[in-house]
This record gives sequence, structure tokens and C-alpha cells, in this order.
Amino acid sequence: MSPSIRSQLAERVRRERRASALGTVVITLLVSGLILTVLGWILLPSWERETALEAVRFETLPAEESPTEFSPMRRQTSPPRAPSAASNRALVAAVAAPVALAVPEVEVDEMSLEWGQDDDFLEGWGTGGAGTDGGQGMDEGEMGATFFQQKTSAHRVCYLIDFSGSMRGQREKLMRSELSKSLEALAEGSLFQLVFFAGPVWIAGSSVEMEDKNPPREGVVTVGDESFRWEYVGGGKWEAQGREQEIHWREASASTVKQALAEVRGSRLAYGGGWENPIEWALGLDPAPEVIFFMTDGAISGDMMGIARDLARKAKRKGTVINTVALMEPKAEKPMQEMARRAGGQFTLVREDGTLEVMGFE
Repeated sequence: MSPSIRSQLAERVRRERRASALGTVVITLLVSGLILTVLGWILLPSWERETALEAVRFETLPAEESPTEFSPMRRQTSPPRAPSAASNRALVAAVAAPVALAVPEVEVDEMSLEWGQDDDFLEGWGTGGAGTDGGQGMDEGEMGATFFQQKTSAHRVCYLIDFSGSMRGQREKLMRSELSKSLEALAEGSLFQLVFFAGPVWIAGSSVEMEDKNPPREGVVTVGDESFRWEYVGGGKWEAQGREQEIHWREASASTVKQALAEVRGSRLAYGGGWENPIEWALGLDPAPEVIFFMTDGAISGDMMGIARDLARKAKRKGTVINTVALMEPKAEKPMQEMARRAGGQFTLVREDGTLEVMGFE
């Protein structure tokens, strides 16, 4: 073989070796890169999770110190203070973690006394509204109406008072005395109204004239230059004939209470009786009463228990509490007690000897 041919073969072998070595390096790099990529897919999420967890820590925020005294507006005087939301174990994160973390749940058995103390809560808590107790309860020293030992701090109170002839004598004297004391205790600016009833129903300050028959079958209520006629329709029931007297709230002040006291002293008894008309009248006030004081000395004809339950349902729909007083009338005791119970009120039985028994319902 000539030297030139050997030289060419040697050169070709060197080129093939270089190409083979270069190919080996490239393949090695590609395989290494592939391995690193796979390892990255496997290890990177775990590393990120550990990094995120290191950035998250639990802190216990300092609890507020218990107050040394309570605000005068609070009804509770010395109950233990419930833990506030700030004293609960809180989760604080420095960065947004890509994984979900369970937040520990803390149950507070007693509501914090801080809740409901601002002015916008006071309208609904313990002062009478739409599902409360109608302002029935009062703290010591709090102004409010009291009637036959039934107490309320409600802002809107309507009195439904039996002015039938059977009240004459000791009952009438006791009724006028209790009603006057209740009016004098009304809080300044509260709303009230006096509705008297026998057969006809009228607003205090009106005059009533009954038909000159025994028993009468008609009555006319007059106020100013307006007259309103009532007629007996049978079954112990009276109905207004034509336009009815309008009923509106009065605002309690020195002058309006003085006028109301004069009306209580000067109003005359009339003939008849009934429960439905006066209560439906009172529920027609706008806004509806928070509390009705309903007092009568008379049983009525018909299904007294059914009538009592029906009137209580109507009151509940209006958000009105009915307090009832049975004045020396045992036959009306059970139905009036049932009416008060179903309407969320109180019931008072006044016995013949003048002693009282007041009953509340949960």
C-alpha cells in the first residue's frame, strides 16, 4: 500500500473517531438534561411546599383585658365576659401558600357582651320589634308603663279598656285608678292610645250616646262635628255602620298625658261588650302596637277560647304582644289567659277581694 493511501486511511479513522466522540458527548448531555428535567418535576413541588410551610406560622394574638366596669347602657350587671374574636387562635401567613391548610375552629359558648351595644342594635334588643319580647322586661329604675302590675318598656302602647255598664261600682273605680297611674308612668316621647269599648268602640275623648231602649241596639260615637254609628247585629256582636272613626298614635308629653287623664276621669260607661272590635282596631294602628293592655270584666257569648286564639294569631302576625287583665270575672279567666299566652304577653286575674295574680309565659 502506498504511503499516500495509508495517510488517507489514517485521516478518515481520525475523523470518524472525532465524530464518534462528539456524538457520545452530545448524547451524554441530552441524557443528563433529560434526567435532570425528570428529577426537577419530581422534586420541585416538594421543595415549594416546604418553602411555603416555612413562611406560615401560628400566632396567638394578645387577648383584650377585661373591662373594670360596664357601660350604663348594658342590661347585664356583672356576668363574666365571653372571649372576644381577637383572643382566638389565628392563622397568619406571610405569603399565599399553594396548598390548603386547615384553620382550627374555636367555638365560643357565650356571646361577647360587646355585641349589640351600639345604637343600631338597641332598637332590636330588649326594646320590642318584629320576633323580641315587645319590651316586656324592665331593669330597675327604667321608665315604662305598668298596668295591674304588668310591666313594659315598649315604645308603642295601646290601652283597650272595658267601659261597659257592668264595670259600675268598685270595678270602675279600680280601673280608672290603675289606668291613670299607668298613663302617668309613660316615658316622654313614647306613643300611646286609649281605646274604650262596650258595644261601640271609641277613642278616648269621644262621647257616646246609646239608643233609648232596654237593651239598646244602636249607639252613636261623636267627636267634634263627626259622628259614627254602631249597631247590634246579634250573637253578642256590634258592628260599625258606614265610615269608622280613624285611630292614630299620640305622643306622650306633659300636655297629652294631662289630657288623657281628663278623658279617663270624664268618660261615661256604655252598654254592650265584645273583644274582637277593640283588638282589631288597635292592630290597625300604623305602626302596629308593640304592646296592648286589654282589660275587661266580662265574658262574651260564643266560643271564647276560639276567639281568644284567633285574636292572638292576628296579633302575632303584627308582632304585637297582648297583656290581658280579667277584672273579677272567673268565666273569662281561661280564654284571656290563653290569649296572653299565645300572644307572648302576661295575664292578670283581679279577684273580688282586690288581690292580684300575675302570670307570665315563656
